[in-house]
Amino acid sequence: MRTKRTARRFAGPVLVAALLLTGCANGDTAQSPDPEPTGSAETGVEVDVLDPCSRPNLTTVEPGALTFATSDVPAPPFFLTDEPSDRLGFESDLAYAIAEQMGFRPQEVTWEFVSPDEVVTGRFVDYDIAIGGFTPRSEQFPAVAYTRPYAELPLTLVTTTDDVPAALQGVRSSDEGAGAVRTPDQLNWAATFQGPGPPWLIEQGWMQFDTRYEWARGGISVEGALDLADVVVVDEPTLSWLAEVGDVDFSRIAGVDVPTASLAMATVAGNPLLACVDRAVGEMSEEGELSDVLDRWTDPDSWIED
Repeated sequence: MRTKRTARRFAGPVLVAALLLTGCANGDTAQSPDPEPTGSAETGVEVDVLDPCSRPNLTTVEPGALTFATSDVPAPPFFLTDEPSDRLGFESDLAYAIAEQMGFRPQEVTWEFVSPDEVVTGRFVDYDIAIGGFTPRSEQFPAVAYTRPYAELPLTLVTTTDDVPAALQGVRSSDEGAGAVRTPDQLNWAATFQGPGPPWLIEQGWMQFDTRYEWARGGISVEGALDLADVVVVDEPTLSWLAEVGDVDFSRIAGVDVPTASLAMATVAGNPLLACVDRAVGEMSEEGELSDVLDRWTDPDSWIED
């Protein structure tokens, strides 16, 4: 059963003036003057009645709230706990920053917890924005549309199995017995279902959706994926967290050119809210807020609770 955690909301009424176009005596249409931005004293939110991205003009799945969807399995350092409202973690904090940029207060942010494949395949639609390691793959998942990227992260291959580096470097043993080095397509690979790993691995001929392990579908952490797979595709912030905080033994695999992860948010295809989220992300990027949030939560000092 899905769990929904909803912050208490204090949404006040916002009055929006109706705009009237009047006809002139000569049949021309009079030009209405550009409206002055107005605001609600109760909410403190600036309102532009002609701006489709102004808070009162936004249509969300729950009126008066902005609903994010994410996995119920925390993925440090993106979510450090299973309560995103604590803003501990990169994507947790970023979600609230984006909401604020769009005119929503923290009390007006709600969360839905679903598996990523329910989002990208369109089986779950009761949300406004999905955040949690998604990379733009609209050709594979036409049920969703993606925002502009909010982070570009290097990826690395990691393993806990001794013979994996040799297998990826093309080293083969003449011994065909139990000690023989496997080929890459014989390895058990793990990558996030919604992330950049699977398409690249399939293109390499190393992974197939129906025969290889994708740890996001299993609802487990990356540590669990390392227990089940020979090789795991990991982004650098996660790798740093595992090295600094996670009690996990693993080794990097050198000599393999892995593509960079371009992280974006997902929403239901055709959702007009997408343009407004894009604008918020663009404004935050120009103001340096995106990089500030990323830098804050990729710093190991932020992962240690007082």
